[in-house]
Amino acid sequence: MRFTTSFLARQLIKRCRYLAAIPGGTVAPRELIPHEWKGKRAVTIRERHGDTMLLEYGEHKFKIPSHAYNWVSVFVGEIMLSDIYRLSLIKPKPGSFIYDCGANVGVYTVAAAAAFPECRILAIEPEEQNRWYLQQNIELNGLQDRVFVLDAAVHRYDDEQALLILHESGDHYLAGHANGERKKGVPVRTVSLNSLAREFQPVDCIKMDIQGAELETVLGADKLLHRDFPAWSIAAYHDKNQFSTLKNLFNYYGYRVHTHPGGYIYSLAN
Repeated sequence: MRFTTSFLARQLIKRCRYLAAIPGGTVAPRELIPHEWKGKRAVTIRERHGDTMLLEYGEHKFKIPSHAYNWVSVFVGEIMLSDIYRLSLIKPKPGSFIYDCGANVGVYTVAAAAAFPECRILAIEPEEQNRWYLQQNIELNGLQDRVFVLDAAVHRYDDEQALLILHESGDHYLAGHANGERKKGVPVRTVSLNSLAREFQPVDCIKMDIQGAELETVLGADKLLHRDFPAWSIAAYHDKNQFSTLKNLFNYYGYRVHTHPGGYIYSLAN
């Protein structure tokens, strides 16, 4: 499969310099591909019904909009095969919460729930279509009893902001983090991690892929940081100017900070 001028190619180039195509339509950074992955099909298409497609990876199933096949298969490759969010490095306590900030259609949510069956997941997704598929995938994988879905975007303060939506790509941005775009947005509720942690606690791990709002969101988590000291896995490639600031902020709080050249930050307890 060739990825040239399509959105998928542009999105992948944005994430990492070096890419390798895997049979089955999945793409991942070359340095992250495990030896046993090479030559294997990552995602199987099981059904197509109109604008909806059912994907299968191992025992996991994902219902998605048909136009999203390319980028969702990328998510599966990154999250479940190359462990881009480093689920293998965390050890959450039974009964604790893992936050999936920017849950999209639920690939990380399902992966985290499978990896830690004694933990609860808070899946936070502000975009209506993504959230519908997220709920479908929670039910498809039998996770209704321990996955909670929140209709909101995380940010520094509890407020309301405009969400700019690009339906063809699955991307959406809070208006203040949209790289100068001036499109009319949909009003969404924003909520701080400090506020969420008062209800959904204790918090052991936070994953974020929130299109440039990462720094503002971490700044709204100071009380949570002091109380629970959770592990963090952040897709911080959306805004290069925030990358070093986020690293310095986590160092200030006493974390061991690791980075990936694709723009990811992992902050673990010392």
